[in-house]
Amino acid sequence: MATETARKRLRFNDMGTVTTIYVGPEEEIFIIHSSFLTEASAFFKAAITGNFKEATANAIKLPEECVETFEHFVRWLYRGCRDELIPTNDLSICGARIKNIIDLYVFADKIGCQELKQVMVRELYLLVLKSGSLCYPLDSVGYLYSRPITAEPLREITVAFYVWYINIESFEANEDVGELLVKAPEFAKEVLIEMSRRYGKKKATNPLEKGVDHFLGKT
Repeated sequence: MATETARKRLRFNDMGTVTTIYVGPEEEIFIIHSSFLTEASAFFKAAITGNFKEATANAIKLPEECVETFEHFVRWLYRGCRDELIPTNDLSICGARIKNIIDLYVFADKIGCQELKQVMVRELYLLVLKSGSLCYPLDSVGYLYSRPITAEPLREITVAFYVWYINIESFEANEDVGELLVKAPEFAKEVLIEMSRRYGKKKATNPLEKGVDHFLGKT
C-alpha cells in the first residue's frame, strides 16, 4: 500500500524529535518519534504541533488507554503492517485476535488514525472469511457491542457473519445466545434486520460477498 511505503520512507529520512507518551493509570512510558505520530494521527498532530502544553513539553498523557492496545499501535506505527493472519478454528485464538482488532479500531478512531481503522476492518473481514464458521465466539460479539458506536463497520461484518455463515439451528441451540441478546440488544436488532433481508421475498446479497471495500467505505 502507498501509505505503508510512505511510512517506511519516513522512518529513514525523518528520525528527529521524539515525544514521550505516558499510557494507562500507571503511566507506562513510550518514547516515539514525533514525526511518526503526527503523520499517522490527527490527535497527535494537534497535540504535538499545536498551541498546547503537550507541544511545549513534548509529552502526552493517556491515562485511560490500555497499555497493551497502545503497544500494538506502536508496533504497527513502526512496522507499517500487522502480523499475518493464520486461519484457525481455535476459538480462544480467534477471540483474542478479534478483541485486539476491536480495541485497536476504537483507539484509532479516538486519535483520528483513519489508516489503522481501515487496517482493522480489513483484518476482521479476512479473519471471518479465512477461519470458517467457528471463528467468532459469542463473548467477542458481546465485547464488540459494549464498545462505542463508532465501530459500525466491524458490527456490520459481525452481523453478516452470524446471519449468512452460521446455521440457525446451531445458533438457537447455543446456551449463551440468550444472555448475549439481553446484554447486546442492538446486536439482536441488527441480526433480525439482516435475517429479514436474507429470508425476505426480495433476494438479498450477502454483504461479505461485496468485498472488503464495501466496509472500508464506512470507516
